[in-house]
Amino acid sequence: MASINNTDGKASKYVIRHRTDAEWLTTAICDSYRKKAIPIISEMGEASEAFKQLRDELAYKCDITSLMAMNILRGYHAQGYVANEKYKKKLMENPSENNPKEQERREFEEWKQQKIELEEMRRVQRHEMDDWIIED
Repeated sequence: MASINNTDGKASKYVIRHRTDAEWLTTAICDSYRKKAIPIISEMGEASEAFKQLRDELAYKCDITSLMAMNILRGYHAQGYVANEKYKKKLMENPSENNPKEQERREFEEWKQQKIELEEMRRVQRHEMDDWIIED
């Protein structure tokens, strides 16, 4: 199971996980399972064993919750779930680039480095001025 936490080493409120053997949810997968679910819902209803099996199959295949799978089979929120999975995949592929705290840390490090360089330039300038005054 692949997962990411905060990159700053602190405990995170959110942990992103996705089984390595699971597929990422796509619109095509949603559409295909929705087409399979329509006749089951119309003939036997959502409480049927066939619907529950289809729901569990989708949930396992894409490593999503049963509620998400049930909503997809009913035709609700599929685009939102797909967008969420795309974002999750992007975060898992490059966690530090998309993490706001990591971005803030990088900006702070850059600012700190610029401050150090500026202090060094001032120190050198003061030293050069001291040398110039002494030489007179």
